[in-house]
Amino acid sequence: MLTFPGRRWFVGLALLAAFDFAYIYLAGHRVDLRSLLGTAGSGIGLLCVVAANYWLLNAKRGGVLLVTTPSSRRLIEKLQTFFEGYAFILLGWVALRLFNHITMMTDIPYADAMLLAWDRAFFLDWNAYFSFVADRPALIRILDLAYVSLTPTSVAGFIGLFLLGRIEAARFFVVTFTTTAIVCTVIGMFFPAVAAVGYALERPELLDQFATRPGWYSIPILEALRNADTYTFNVFDLPGLTTFPSFDTAAGIVLAYAYRRSLLYIPVLCYTVVMIASTPVWGGHYFVDLFAGAAIAVVVCRAFERTDRYRTLFAPPAAGQPHLGPVAATKDMMRHATGE
Repeated sequence: MLTFPGRRWFVGLALLAAFDFAYIYLAGHRVDLRSLLGTAGSGIGLLCVVAANYWLLNAKRGGVLLVTTPSSRRLIEKLQTFFEGYAFILLGWVALRLFNHITMMTDIPYADAMLLAWDRAFFLDWNAYFSFVADRPALIRILDLAYVSLTPTSVAGFIGLFLLGRIEAARFFVVTFTTTAIVCTVIGMFFPAVAAVGYALERPELLDQFATRPGWYSIPILEALRNADTYTFNVFDLPGLTTFPSFDTAAGIVLAYAYRRSLLYIPVLCYTVVMIASTPVWGGHYFVDLFAGAAIAVVVCRAFERTDRYRTLFAPPAAGQPHLGPVAATKDMMRHATGE
């Protein structure tokens, strides 16, 4: 039980959640319980299903297992693995987002001037890019859709790896995603920023080109976190607040990395490129944020890939073993999904 992504990962998640809630309440803040139960309740419910599956696999009557057929046991085991992973994602989302928010409750000065200076040192013109996007309505719609879909796409990416039969790749995705989120959050704590739209935009009239003001959502939340004596955390409304490094960029790269050597690698990679292109506008990120997020994602993925567990996960086919064509790969995917 709790083998995906592993018991240690669940213990680590529980410790992070305990730290979150201890800090929040000891500091005199609180969490909206209705929003907490509405979000974390789904993950807890899935863990109850996992426990029921575990009992079913081991239940006996008269000394004989209730479930004896290999196909039935394989199906229950696969469902158990999937539910464990999905529960970890749901509960991890709450713990990581709360952690992200409490790391912004500091009086560290905003780092916008420094981040903008780093951009300029590399001859990167954020305003020129923002103007380029603002003048193209079709591009606005495409990038907006890519940016807001990152969370559901990441969940769909986890499910897709299961359907492809790439269980270890799904595990790799979950653990690297979680690790990258923690690293970006800890580093970002020392670089709080109102972000480029709020600090560096030279032509405010360009905002009229957008249906909703991009890259602005974090500013009132940051100000409230830094200045309110008592803050109520609504779990339904916990957007990412880290500017440097860009976790959106890191998450996209982790997703594409996990799909290497798979049937869907190219479409996932294309989505990642478009989503990263949206972050300077809708996330308000400076370009150095993107570079830092990408670097962290690559380092984390490479570090895990070199462990014994994942060393051969993305290795090319052995000599003499041909790559699967699209039709054969699709059939192979369906065999994995149905357990045949």
